[in-house]
Amino acid sequence: MKSMTAYGRAIVETELGEYLVEIHSVNRKNLEMQVYLPRHFLQLEIALRKKVSSLIQRGHVTLRITKHSSQADSSINLPNTEDLQYLKKSLNDLGESLGYQMKDLPFTFLLETYKNQPLDKKFDTKKLQCRLEKGIEIAGKDFDKMRSLEGDHLAKDFALRLSNIEKNMNKIASVAPEAPEKYREKLLQKLSELQSNISIDEDRIAKEMIFFADRIDITEELVRLGSHIEQFKGYFSSKEEKMGKTLEFLIQEMQREANTICSKSQGVSIVNDALSIKSEIEKIKEQVLNIQ
Repeated sequence: MKSMTAYGRAIVETELGEYLVEIHSVNRKNLEMQVYLPRHFLQLEIALRKKVSSLIQRGHVTLRITKHSSQADSSINLPNTEDLQYLKKSLNDLGESLGYQMKDLPFTFLLETYKNQPLDKKFDTKKLQCRLEKGIEIAGKDFDKMRSLEGDHLAKDFALRLSNIEKNMNKIASVAPEAPEKYREKLLQKLSELQSNISIDEDRIAKEMIFFADRIDITEELVRLGSHIEQFKGYFSSKEEKMGKTLEFLIQEMQREANTICSKSQGVSIVNDALSIKSEIEKIKEQVLNIQ
């Protein structure tokens, strides 16, 4: 069992320097992906998207690749002074040729323009793609470890809540058979209060009891709910990669049975136990949305 919420990272060495590859994901019903790349890597976006989608099948995934600066390296890479002087003169000459009275350009504008200049250094696109895909694989392993760890925590929470549901089911099953007899006593008492000298037709009472017992019988609902719980537990140790949607279906079926039990329930104790079951199922449902 794996969670959709996780984070992984890797540092990749390329001919253009070191780059930090980060993968982050939160829960979604299907796969949605956002990719943030340096501008000179944009031509690789489709290939990198395919690489990520081969590792992750569900969730809102963010792939971010940024230039990495080592904290151990105290040196600062400043722009070349001659390049800045040349850029400043070129911009001034261009402005004057267009009829503008040029003054000193803002330094921040000069730096921003310098930063956005095309990358002059030539590089092997295929080699760069291979290095970045390798970085995605390494980050993906880190990401997958966190998914498994989060999944284990969710499985423990599910197990606790399913245990609570089963306890309430056992309580309901133990008192549910008493409901028809209690109904019979109430019916006889009501008839007695309405008219003390009324003759009670035992056959009519018996038929009414059979009809009532059939209408409030929750044996099938309890059996089906128990079956869904056992199926759900079976996925705790499953190696299946994509189980989230199956678990969502099981939760929907569990909700259906719990609603029926609640609507058929007679007596305050049974109703309270049925409501507790519904509450636990709702909490599981919220967490299941985060399962891969």
